[in-house]
Formats: sequence, C-alpha cells, structure tokens
Amino acid sequence: MAIIGVPLGYLVILASRKMVDLCDGETWPNRIFGFSLGVVVFTCMAWVYLKEPVSVKTGLCLCLCFLIILIQLFWK
Repeated sequence: MAIIGVPLGYLVILASRKMVDLCDGETWPNRIFGFSLGVVVFTCMAWVYLKEPVSVKTGLCLCLCFLIILIQLFWK
C-alpha cells in the first residue's frame, strides 16, 4: 500500500497547490470543490456497486453538488 499511497499523496498535494493557484490564493474553494466531488463519486459508486437507487432527495443533492462545482469553476 505504501508503494501506491506515497505517490498518490504527493499528487494530492500538488493538485491542492494547483487549485489554490487557480482560486487566487484561496484554500476554501478547494475544500468545497473536493466535498462536492466526493458526494458525486460516492453516489455513483453506491449506485453501481451496492445497487442503491437514486432517490429524489439524492438526485436533488447531486444537482446541488454540480451547481457548487460550476460556481467554483466559473465564478471569479
């Protein structure tokens, strides 16, 4: 695991640094962006692997996550 974990950890640090540069030196948008992506990935994986259906509430949360991602990417 350390063989994979150390390089991936380093890539996460580099990606965080790149996101801070893209967000004019602010770290908070990076946190919100990561949270929203985590929700999207978790929902997709629960649907694929656990066969959990996407309810209306989950679908609405996904829409809000996509809206948050778009705001973080395009609002300057």
